[in-house]
Parts: sequence; structure tokens; C-alpha cells
Amino acid sequence: MDSFREVEYMDEPAPRRRRRRRRRRRRRWKTLLVLIVLVLAAVAAYRLTDGFSALHLPVKVSLRNTDTKFDYDLDRLAAQISDDMYVGDCGAAEAEELRRCAKENPDWADELEFMAEHVGIYSEEAVKTALQGPEKTPFALLSAFCAPNASGLNAEIEVEPGEVPYLLQYDYRWCYHAYGSSVMGFTGCGPTCLSMAVIGLTGNTDYTPAYVADRAEASGHYVDGAGTAWSLFSEGAAEFGVRGEMISAGRTELAERLDRGEVIIASMLPGDFTTSGHFIVIYGHNFLGFKVYDPNSIERSERTWSYDALAPQIAQLWSLTAVSSPVSGGSDEGGETAEGEIYVADCEEFITLRERPDVNAEAITTIPKGGEMTLISRDGDFAYVEYAGQRGYVLASYIEPKSGASGLAAASTAGEAYIADCEEYITLRAGPDVEAEALGTIPRGGEMTLAGFDGAFALVEYGGQRGYVLSTYIVPKLDAAVPAAELGYEGLRTELEGLAAEHPDAVALSSIGRSVEGRELLCAVVGSAEAEYDVLIQGCIHGREGMSAYLVLSQLEHLLEAGAPEDVRFHFIPMVNPDGAEISRTGQLGEAQRAIYESDLAAGHTELGEYEYAREWKANAAGVDLNRNFDAGWESLESRSAPSSENYRGAASEDQPESRALADYTRLVKPDATLSYHTAGSLIYADYAGASERTNAASRSLGLALGAAAGYELEETETLDGGGYKDWAASALDIPSVTVELGYGDNPQRLTAYPTARLRNETAPLIAADWLRQNR
Repeated sequence: MDSFREVEYMDEPAPRRRRRRRRRRRRRWKTLLVLIVLVLAAVAAYRLTDGFSALHLPVKVSLRNTDTKFDYDLDRLAAQISDDMYVGDCGAAEAEELRRCAKENPDWADELEFMAEHVGIYSEEAVKTALQGPEKTPFALLSAFCAPNASGLNAEIEVEPGEVPYLLQYDYRWCYHAYGSSVMGFTGCGPTCLSMAVIGLTGNTDYTPAYVADRAEASGHYVDGAGTAWSLFSEGAAEFGVRGEMISAGRTELAERLDRGEVIIASMLPGDFTTSGHFIVIYGHNFLGFKVYDPNSIERSERTWSYDALAPQIAQLWSLTAVSSPVSGGSDEGGETAEGEIYVADCEEFITLRERPDVNAEAITTIPKGGEMTLISRDGDFAYVEYAGQRGYVLASYIEPKSGASGLAAASTAGEAYIADCEEYITLRAGPDVEAEALGTIPRGGEMTLAGFDGAFALVEYGGQRGYVLSTYIVPKLDAAVPAAELGYEGLRTELEGLAAEHPDAVALSSIGRSVEGRELLCAVVGSAEAEYDVLIQGCIHGREGMSAYLVLSQLEHLLEAGAPEDVRFHFIPMVNPDGAEISRTGQLGEAQRAIYESDLAAGHTELGEYEYAREWKANAAGVDLNRNFDAGWESLESRSAPSSENYRGAASEDQPESRALADYTRLVKPDATLSYHTAGSLIYADYAGASERTNAASRSLGLALGAAAGYELEETETLDGGGYKDWAASALDIPSVTVELGYGDNPQRLTAYPTARLRNETAPLIAADWLRQNR
């Protein structure tokens, strides 16, 4: 029997039934269209927000190991104030800021108003801390009433196996623990981060932030006036059974390291996390972004961070892993022994040879990075070794078998695709040497994955094989920054003027002098004259080394994008020798240079045709090698006897307008460090025989910091000629100075080699700035 609805429907006129069917179809189409729009919107949002990570979506963070409950009464505090508590750091301006903050944060209004009323008893860092976030107000409030102490050494911390705990530097249990000239709540981000990492990797909850801070200070990892030294996360980490390695990782490698159970500590530049310098822990990731523990902010720890947001703010990364065996070459029980074998020091600068297996034992000497020693035996976390006729103990986590040693430096683009840019093919070799065994070839356009850099070579994976290729013959697959032509003087001026117009409050463009042919020596300054430190960066002092001008310009652009730190002023002089650069770029000689060419032909200095000769022009327009024209061993410098395209020192030191202008500007600014960029060789020159050992040691330290990021080794300089700008700055002015040689092979460098050189070196100004904070 038909149902009532069926009968009712069939009794309807046909036109009405058709209309109802059309309405049902339209509803189905509308539903489908809505679903399509939602899917497209989701895809667009995913792409526009770096996989949703730019949305800073919330992350659940366990706060069971944090204690921010402070017990106080404002009336009682007011009664305790005495005249000897006044420090005079802050005044009416700071009080006004505190009152403004009180209006915006009613829950903490009473505390902030109290600080404003009694602002004279508070240090500048206390006021800054209170203004940075209301959650820290109680700590800042009580800082004027609590003397530095030894609290927090035995604080209880609870973790599950493999859990990295979240800890706060301003935790009530240790925030007033003495650290350096201050207390943990203000300056303890470094020890707190290392404590989180060590507890997560070892499970040993005795390593509280206060305990780590005491060990850090006792071992020399705290620098007065600068705070926690970077060495805490390498040499210092080893004291807790953890291996710390300085790395530079791209998005993919960073995620892979976290997946392998590594904990990452990051030194952060001014930006979202700090106004000066700060350390955070990167402990995980998901499709929403990276997870961080900020020891100074719960709010910043409870959201995801995109790689694009983090990367420009990172000064340096360290990967921390648990040390599973004291010495990698053997085991304590039943394994094959490595005793009697040659090991090398695998560290940032040096390791200490000590009398006993104790980090506080008396030091015998130091073993530099790469230094060879013979393993005698093992003793817990230490290895007993013989080095240069002396026997002693070193931390075993900082030596490795000679056969496994590597100078490889991780790259910021590690894990990303590169392509072979060559005429036919490049050779994949077993080692970073042009004489190393050939494993195969990679054709022009062949795609490979970058693992890292080692001097002039890149370690890549291609077709299932890992090997080394010359880095000047590979380019990033997705990099659109290969210049269309070599950078000339007018092009440089246009770029600098554009940056100055785009960043009028950040860039001051000027000229430090003029060249032989009247071109201005352009200088871009970023930072305040009141900054604590100055860094001078110069390039293209040799005409045919145009890549260096491009690199210095790129460093300026990167600094402006990343944000310049407030405590450093940078002086960028991309093209010290604009006349020589134009001669090399155009391949054209003027009348004066043609006379020099004829002289060089007659003297047998060249057999090149005029165009090739001009392309390889190194000197200024007067035929003087500007980097042999400074007063650093100038008198004894071997030199051609007359103006030439290269190797003529001039009639007297600083007798050229370009060298004199650079020297005068350096004397005026008195920078705390200088970086000089040249081509080629993919290496770094640091010390100079005429400089003091103190300055040479600082130059080597700076060179090691820059080399660790770029994959460049320090080169022996004893046999090098003097007369260079670096040599003069180090010997005459006691300024730590380095020369970085970019690229590889003959000059001028290939245009397609520029992007790789840029990626390896564009963060150098920020690395130098961080080095200054730790060492000057």
C-alpha cells in the first residue's frame, strides 16, 4: 500500500514536482560549493601562515615545575624602605611607564603603582622586567628587598622519562639566586635553558637552574658585563653528561634533529623574545610550527612559532644530546677498545688538559681544535690522553677518532635542494679535496641535497651517494637572487640609496672619501652613536673581487630585515676600491691603466690580452694594491717596483686616497672588531705576527665564530705578506680583525657562485655582534 506521502506527492501536478526536484538539486550544489570554498580557504590559510604556524596557535605547557607565588604585603614593604636602598637608576620617566602599565594590567596595578611611587630603589633591569610582562611583576617588586642568595640548589623538579621540563628563570625558588653580578631572575636565562635540556636528556633532576648557574660561573662560562658565554652550551654542557654542538640548521634539519630526540638551545637577537640578548629552548614541532620554552615568558611558550618567524632572530643554535659512551671509539665492557689510537679535539676553540678527571682540577695546558692526542684509558666522563709529551685528562665527549674527524659546518639551508650550475658536470668526491677519489659526476642541472659546508666544498647527497663538490658550482634551487650582472659602482650607489630611503631611521649613508678617479667611498651606518660596540665591515679593496662588495651589501640587507641589535653600531663599506672594481667589471682600461699594462708587458709580469688583463685588475686606478698600502710591515714588503695591476705597495704607506680614507675612518670610529671580505679560497685569516698575542687570540676567536657558521677553517698566516688592512688594524690599533676569503678558484668569481657565498656569510655581522658581547 502506498504511503500517505507517496500518494500526496504523486497527486501533485508535474510542474510542482519538477520545481521541488530542482530545489533539492540546488541545495546539493550549494552544499558542495560551500565545501569547496572552505577547502580552498583552508589551503590558502595553510600556505599564507607557513602551515598555520604563523597564527601562533596555542600549545599546552605543563606548569607543574614552575612556582611564581610570592608572599608579600605592600604596606610592610613600604615600611622597610630606607635611604641606603636607593640606587638612582630610574626616575620620573620610568615611573610614568610603570603607571601606564598599571592601567593596562588591573590585576597587578597595586604592585606597579608601588614600584612607580618608590622607583628610586629599583634597578633599571627590575623596571624593564616589570614592564615586559605582568606575570613577572612580583619578582621585580621584591628584587629591591631580597639580596642575592644561594636558594634553589635543592629545589624539587618532577619529570616523566624523556620529558623536557618547563622551568622559569624568575621561579620563586631560585630567582634571587646569585649569578654573576646579578640574580637568576634577571640574567639566568642561559643556565635555566641548559637545566631544562640536561634534565630532559639525562633525567637527573639535581641539575636545577641554580645548580647549573653555580657550575657555569665556577667554570668561567659567565662573563662580567656580558652574561652567559656561549661556551656554556658546549664545554659547559659536557660537565653534565651532555654533548653540545654549535650548529646552523634550516627548517628541515631543525625538525629532523628534534625528531631524533635532540634538544636545541637558541641564542636570540632583539625581536619577539628580547630587546638585547636571550636564550630559549626549542624542544619540539608539529605541523603547526615549532615549540619553544622561553624561561622568561609563559605566554611566549604557550604558542607555536613558525620557522620564518624564528630564523631571523636566531644568532646561534646548539644541539644537545646525551652522551651514551665516554669515548666514541670503544665501550667500557666487552667492546672493542680504542686505547692507543689517535684522537683529535672536536671542539669550538680548545679543550683543557687537566691533572685529574675533574672539571675543577688544575689545568696542565690546552689542546686546540683539531689537536691530535693518543688515548691511554678512560675514566668516567674523562679520557686519559697524551698530548705533546704531556699526560692528563680531557672531557671524553670532546674528542673523536682521527679517522672520523670532520671540519664540516652545518648550513642554514641544510636539507634543501641545490642544483649543479656548470658547463657539463661536477665531480662528486670522497673528501673535501680536488685530489680526493671521484665517486661519480653530477650533470648540469642535477639536483642534490645539501648537508653542510667544509671550506671550498659542500657535502651533498646525490643519487643515494654522499660526497663533496666544489661549492662554487652549486646554487640553491629556489634562490632567485643570482645577480644578472656584476655589481658596479653605480649599481651599488643605487642599492644603498634605496635601502637608506626604505629605512630612513635605521641607515645613515655617507662618504668616507674619494677614489683616485673621484668616486665616493660609500659607507652605510646602522645603529646609534651611543651603542656599546662598533663593527666595521669592508669589501672590494681589490678590484677583481666584486663578489665581496655584493656580500657586504647583502649583509646590510639581511641585518635590516632581521633587525639590528641596539647595543652595536655597524659600519658597512662595500666597495673600498670603486675604480678598480669598474676596470675589472667592464674589462676596459683608461689611458693611465693602459700605460701600466704596457709596463707590465715589458717587465714580463703578464702575457694576457688587454681585456683579460683588465678583468683581472686588482689595484686601484693608480696601480697600487690597496691591501699592501697600510703601515703593517710595509717597509719590508716584497713589491713590484712600479705601478701594476697587482702587487705594487705604493711609494709610501697610506699614500693612496682610498687606503688613507679607510685608515682615517677606522681611527675615527675605533671599532671593536673589523671584518674584511676578499676572494678567493673559502678560508679565514686571523692573526698577524706584528700584533700582540692578546689581539691575535681575540682575532682567532672571532675567526672561529665566523668560520663555524660558514664552514671556513682558519688558515696559517706566518708566511703571508703584511701591508694589509687587517694587519694594520690589529697591530696599530689593537682591534681584533679577520679577513674572510669567499669563493674558490680564479677571480673574478662566477656570478652563480654568489648566492651560496651569501647564504654562508650573511649572518656574520650578527655573529660578530654576539661575539663582542661575550668577549669584549
